[in-house]
Amino acid sequence: MKFNSKKPKVSSDFTKEIELKQTANFKFSFTDFELGSIEKGIIKDFSNYYFDQNHFLKVNESLFSSMKILSNENYKSAIIDHNLERTMHFKILNRPESIERVENILKGYGKSSSAIEQWKDSQYVEFGVQEERFIGMIIDYNTISILYADPNHLTFPDDRFDNNTKLSFTVPSFYTKDSTSTFISKHGNYDKNKDFDKLEFCKIAFLQNQCGEMSDAELDKYLKENYGGKNE
Repeated sequence: MKFNSKKPKVSSDFTKEIELKQTANFKFSFTDFELGSIEKGIIKDFSNYYFDQNHFLKVNESLFSSMKILSNENYKSAIIDHNLERTMHFKILNRPESIERVENILKGYGKSSSAIEQWKDSQYVEFGVQEERFIGMIIDYNTISILYADPNHLTFPDDRFDNNTKLSFTVPSFYTKDSTSTFISKHGNYDKNKDFDKLEFCKIAFLQNQCGEMSDAELDKYLKENYGGKNE
């Protein structure tokens, strides 16, 4: 019996479908976005606490600015053609040690092993417009699911800098699931005149998305229209 050594043919329709997905502009999902900072000490060399409120606001704004930029890009331009490596530090995390590092942080957040296993077919990605980084995963070529903020660039730290200082920051994310007003009562130095309503409404939008009351498309549009663009 002779075996057919030819590679199986890939239908032109399937190829066209993949090409269309790779050239469709990115959209975003926050379904699995960790709103809060990871508990101190869970990962000994990682922390996403902030230096102060202005640091949080700067990183928060950078996330929405990144979304605005990426919404005009796609899988082909960002990953195949590497067009965003310099301007947004955009890269796929495909080395085994990089994947393991991200998964350990996600487990530190309490993500289940079964959930992480289901993401094996997706690609983890890192990006940021300034010093901060954001970790996400690319689903089906054109959806970026944001997983957590890395305001201090400590998922993959640069040993040339004093990372111990970053690990000592004490201000947690303002997107904790208790109310912002509770945070203010604990931290009286918060400037109530600085984007207070923005933070409150933005947090509510995230939570509505995570409980199914607001779709990814609705949230994407809301965030980019109201919060993105200042760092472009």
